[in-house]
Amino acid sequence: MQQTNHPLAYDAVSMQRPFWPHALMALYGIGWAFTINYEVRFYLSEILSLASVAFVNWKGTLQKYPLARSMLLAYCLWIVSIVLADLINETEIFNSVRAASTPIFGGITFVFVLTVVSANERSFLTFLIATATAKAVFGEPLYGDKSIDFALDVNNALSSSDYFKVRFEPFITPSIVFFVCLLNFFQLRWASYLVFIVSAVTYLWLDARSAGVVLFFSSIITIAIQNRSHIDAALAPILFVAMLACAYGIYCIYTYESLRSGVGHNAIQLMRMDNPYNPFELLMQGRSEWSIAIDVIGDRPIFGFGSWARDVGNYYDTLMLEKIGVAKEYGEYADNWKYIPVHSLILSSWVWSGMLGLISSLFIAKNIFKIFNGIFRSYSPLLPAAVFCFVQIIWHVLFSPPQTVRFFFPQALAIALVLSAQANSARIYNHMNRLRAGRIDQKWGTGR
Repeated sequence: MQQTNHPLAYDAVSMQRPFWPHALMALYGIGWAFTINYEVRFYLSEILSLASVAFVNWKGTLQKYPLARSMLLAYCLWIVSIVLADLINETEIFNSVRAASTPIFGGITFVFVLTVVSANERSFLTFLIATATAKAVFGEPLYGDKSIDFALDVNNALSSSDYFKVRFEPFITPSIVFFVCLLNFFQLRWASYLVFIVSAVTYLWLDARSAGVVLFFSSIITIAIQNRSHIDAALAPILFVAMLACAYGIYCIYTYESLRSGVGHNAIQLMRMDNPYNPFELLMQGRSEWSIAIDVIGDRPIFGFGSWARDVGNYYDTLMLEKIGVAKEYGEYADNWKYIPVHSLILSSWVWSGMLGLISSLFIAKNIFKIFNGIFRSYSPLLPAAVFCFVQIIWHVLFSPPQTVRFFFPQALAIALVLSAQANSARIYNHMNRLRAGRIDQKWGTGR
């Protein structure tokens, strides 16, 4: 076969070697569009992961990746905290099992995905495109039946932010990440940055704020990592401040245009604020559960309220609505909300499982930063996907329900661990080469 120096020459062949990771990751990606509802909703991807225990070399995977073992230990501590708090609070067994299923299935799925992706990291691209295709056709089960019932109507997506976020964003986002990685395979890095940034601005325009923020910071971090050799260390702080100023400038333009048009969920929230140009005040509007965190935790800081704790008398829901200034508008709906409002992995762990739950969530957060630390030395074309996963997982830890440990953490942690291990191996290899070169120089009298 004729050889070529084209950057995709090796990658195109290696995409197929071995093939089985691509097949499994395709099934895994498709499986997230299908559920089995038996009081608790399980995804076919999770069933596949559970069944895979019999035939994948998960023991070898755990031996190869010590940080994977550390993350599973954090999950085990989380399970202990759930059981202990639920026993003390006399929580219903169903709610206890439902809470414990998150770290259990999250851990099993994580080991499965890590085993598969470590056999061929490019199978992650197969996962992305399989997920996008399945959710484009069948919808996003995470939003319930309303996602599947929505047709792919572009006009509705442009006129309704909820419609776009429920029906379009679940398959467009993995498509964007796939396309950005593909551009990196062709060494078209600046084109990939442009795709990231344009997508982020488009998402913000369509009122998909969290996804837009994640894409924007993913682009900035990817640019910084891939061009680090051209950045003087002395200029790094200045560039960081400039990046923050640029981000705030975009936020101000976004706020001005939202207030000017007065259309959309974002405009409604901005109009309630004392200072709409304060992004942290907007964050409290969007993730208002944090506004009552001190009140909730202060009532039961040691053992918490138990899993899926009910808000008796709608006390905390009403307090939350009062703090963000919408009690008159939404107070009548509080009777329909059954649980104490928690919309964060860290917050829910503490509120449900007390101090031990908080410790377990902080242990998880520590492992996340250790796992993703290695990607900052990576030169892989898959780096943008890992960076996106890093930004997304930080958002989930702070502002998303704990169930994201099942839905998003497995693939995010897996690709980060694999790329980090590759970057570390390359660093050791280069170091050994420098040592050998030094010994050769000394032998021939040219070394210092």
